[in-house]
This record gives sequence, C-alpha cells and structure tokens, in this order.
Amino acid sequence: MKLSTITSKRAIKLDMDAPIYIKDLPAVQLKKLFENFEEDMAERPEETILMLFNDVICDKDCKRFEGFKTYEDLEEVMSVRMLMDIIQAIPAAIMPAQGDMGK
Repeated sequence: MKLSTITSKRAIKLDMDAPIYIKDLPAVQLKKLFENFEEDMAERPEETILMLFNDVICDKDCKRFEGFKTYEDLEEVMSVRMLMDIIQAIPAAIMPAQGDMGK
C-alpha cells in the first residue's frame, strides 16, 4: 500500500460545547489554507470566515454545514461570539499540545 493512498475521513471535534468539527486535512492543504491566516482575518475577515466554513469546518461526518452561501447567511444564524470561539478553537484542534497527544 502506498502512503499516498492513506487519507483520513475523520472529523476532529473542536473544544467547545457546540457539535462543530474540522476536517483532518493533509498538512500541505492546511498550510495553504492557513499560511496568511492572520493577515487575511485582518484584511478580509468575512471572506476568511466563509472560507473556513466552506473548506475546514464540518459536522461529525466530515460534511459541510448547509444553509449558508454568504457571510451574511452565517451572521443570521450564529453570534459573533460563537464565530470567534470557533476560529479560536481551530489551532488547538489542528496542533494539540504535546501533553495532550495520544489521548
């Protein structure tokens, strides 16, 4: 079996009460998505948050949430606090603290 044929189909739960997960993406894909993340959030926050919901954030079955097409659609169903909690929980889910590894 080639290493390149191994892919993860699991979702990683964010450390929050809501049932929100992120896709367990390959390292190269994550790097591309997050290489300018802080700059993108500062310059284009709505576009960046929408990108996260389209490409990274998912349900427990790794499926994209439905019912939104624009950032305004997200604002209609989610509070700013919840959006910020989700964004802040992503780095810890991607790179857990070394003490948490293996749990």
